[in-house]
Amino acid sequence: MSSFLDKNDAPAVINNYAEITMVEHTQQRNTNMITLSQLTELLGWASVLNIGFLLFATMLLISMKTIVTSIHSKLFAIPEHELSLIYFKYMANYKMLSLIFIVCPYLSLKLMGQ
Repeated sequence: MSSFLDKNDAPAVINNYAEITMVEHTQQRNTNMITLSQLTELLGWASVLNIGFLLFATMLLISMKTIVTSIHSKLFAIPEHELSLIYFKYMANYKMLSLIFIVCPYLSLKLMGQ
């Protein structure tokens, strides 16, 4: 009696299965990857949002400083004269983090694309 597969055919069948599986896995993996243009667009919009929030928070602190200071001083039991330094540190840290992690990668990707 002859079996469906001969003993000599087993390595070829295993190799073909491995190749098919690898091709399917590669195709599936490529569909889940983000492209450089998508990453550039994402970082561009993130830059716009972060800079917009930074400007909004700055204008809010400048225009409504007394109201904001009195609310935060009551909420957190911090003297009002210390809050100006805390606001300044917060805005400086937010600006630096936005520049380092969002704006600079966006600009470098834009330069790479040209």
